[in-house]
Amino acid sequence: MKLGQRIAIYTLDCIRRRSPCAPARLWLLLLGITSWMIYPLVLLRGLGYSRGVIRRRQLSIPVISIGNISLGGTGKTPMVERIARVFSNEGRRVVILTRGYKGSAQEKTLVVSRGARVLAGPREAGDEAFMLARNLTSVGVIVDKDRFRSGKVAMKDLGAQALILDDGFQHLALQRDLDVVLIDAAEPFGYGRLFPRGLLREPLKGLSRADIMVIVQGAESCDLERLRGTLRRYNRQAPIFVGRRRPLCLVALPGESEQKLEGIRGQRCVAFCGIASPHAFLSLLASLGAEVIRSFSFPDHHPYTPEELHQIVEGAKAAGAQLILTTEKDAVRLPVDLLSLPLVLSYLRMEIQLSEEEAFFSLLKKRAGLS
Repeated sequence: MKLGQRIAIYTLDCIRRRSPCAPARLWLLLLGITSWMIYPLVLLRGLGYSRGVIRRRQLSIPVISIGNISLGGTGKTPMVERIARVFSNEGRRVVILTRGYKGSAQEKTLVVSRGARVLAGPREAGDEAFMLARNLTSVGVIVDKDRFRSGKVAMKDLGAQALILDDGFQHLALQRDLDVVLIDAAEPFGYGRLFPRGLLREPLKGLSRADIMVIVQGAESCDLERLRGTLRRYNRQAPIFVGRRRPLCLVALPGESEQKLEGIRGQRCVAFCGIASPHAFLSLLASLGAEVIRSFSFPDHHPYTPEELHQIVEGAKAAGAQLILTTEKDAVRLPVDLLSLPLVLSYLRMEIQLSEEEAFFSLLKKRAGLS
């Protein structure tokens, strides 16, 4: 693992510790100085857009943004997939606009899918864009840092009737009809500090821009009423819904064969992931009855090498594991040749299950002008 990746993992560990040791406190102090330098720039940028000093461009079809206030896995990609699937099943031509984080094509417009087949791989498109294109066979996916430019392409070349911005809450350059903000119940407010000292992308008062908020729960329990109360301090108007990360099935590699979740109950497993919240993944596996005897953590969006996969497999064999488990987002970043693995490697297929699904989609369509 590269030095920068080790620093990223160490930083997240320091931020999440309740009682950091002396070296961690010193590192957090340095990060805090950096955060205070960034803070006025973030405020000035937001003020510039809100006062009209910086112009926001607008497209002629409905634009729905799905985003969050903090760094980390709040379930944006499964939520984007869920909304796009509902609209597509209703006969609307939907296109997802994404930045394609960690993909090699961020500086240009890349059509990952026109809605029929995938046209670009995960290295070029980014893992999340590729995953969306693979799972949504009737929805277009376009990667571009400039969402206005990619929106124009979606309308002209793909016949888009509605656009979904993946991770769009801080992309203020494009006017949107609706902002849906996801709140991670386990780490709702980024430890109260702006990145890099904490996990906040912007100050919490940015929540005032949200049109709909969704609290996303994992396997951990949380005080929903207390969390709702805190959210109401920053936004008194936006309806608040509750969602839950729900595992659908296991998918074995290679071959993509689906298996029932009961298959991991009582099994000795080794887990690995390169996501923002590895503890959430491990908690989910424990809730499904898996006995995780060893785990490997990598930085978010980590591109795996054959050597790293070999290290994971050897670690699993040495621990006496019966299978290896990872996330769907990690699975698309694995080396291509998995045929020679001595153990079964599977990933979890996930969705966001909403407690008031009908009311959520009714409001979503009404606010976006899609009723």
